[in-house]
Amino acid sequence: MSWEKLQTKKSNKTETTDIDKVYASVFNQPDGKKVLEHLESLTINAYCSPQMNDQTLWHLEGQRWIVGLIKSKAKRGTVNE
Repeated sequence: MSWEKLQTKKSNKTETTDIDKVYASVFNQPDGKKVLEHLESLTINAYCSPQMNDQTLWHLEGQRWIVGLIKSKAKRGTVNE
């Protein structure tokens, strides 16, 4: 693969896919929103103490990334409805 192909490669991150619509159908319902709020309280809103070790912090960041991915896919799935 050449450098030119990498530079001109189009990103489809803004296009809605079928899986985005599935995420939206699950997490935009009242029960799905409750689950997402619960996941956020466990991950995104969690506080880290200065005594946490590196492994625990990386684990928490991975959990936060997953919750962010769910939120972005659910949002993208509702864009074209």
